Amino acid sequence: LIFSAVTFHPTMMTSTKPMAARRQAACVTRSRAATQQRRSTIVRRAQSGPGGNSMEDMKKAAEALKGLDLGNMGKLMENARKAQQQVQQEAMQVQAEMAVTEFEGFDEDETVRAVLTGDQRPTAVELTDAAMQKSPEELGKAITEAYQDAHTKSSVALKERMRELANKLGLPTPPM
Repeated sequence: LIFSAVTFHPTMMTSTKPMAARRQAACVTRSRAATQQRRSTIVRRAQSGPGGNSMEDMKKAAEALKGLDLGNMGKLMENARKAQQQVQQEAMQVQAEMAVTEFEGFDEDETVRAVLTGDQRPTAVELTDAAMQKSPEELGKAITEAYQDAHTKSSVALKERMRELANKLGLPTPPM
C-alpha cells in the first residue's frame, strides 16, 4: 500500500463551493467593485468645478447631443427588424414544409423500412418476411440502422433547405 500525506490549510475549509466557483465569485466581486469605483470617479469629476468636466459642461454636451440627427439610425433599426421578421417567416415556412415531408430509411439488407418526417417524428416501420426471420438482436439492429438512415436523409435535406433559404435572403450559408 502507498499512502500520501495531504495537508489542509484552515482557509481551504471555509467554503463548500468548488475552487472554480470561488474564483469566479471573487472575479465577479472584483468586477463589481471596479465598476462602482469608475462610477464614483465619473461623479466626482462631474461635480468638480474648474477642470473641464463640471456639471455645466456635461449639460452643454447633452444639449449638443440633442441636436444630432439620428433619423438614419431609426431607419437602420427598422430595416433590421423587417429583415429579422422576414427570416423568421421564411424559417417557419421551411419548418412547416419539413414537418409534412417524409424520409425513408433502410437497413443494410433492405429488410426494414423506417419513415421519419422532416421534424424527426417516426411515422412508420415496415418489416419484410426476411426481417421477421432474424433473431431479436439482429432485428433490433436492422430497425436502428433503418431509423439512422432516415434521420441522416432528413438532416441533410433540412441543411440543404436552410442553405437555400440563406442564399435567397443574401445571408452567409451555413456549413454542410
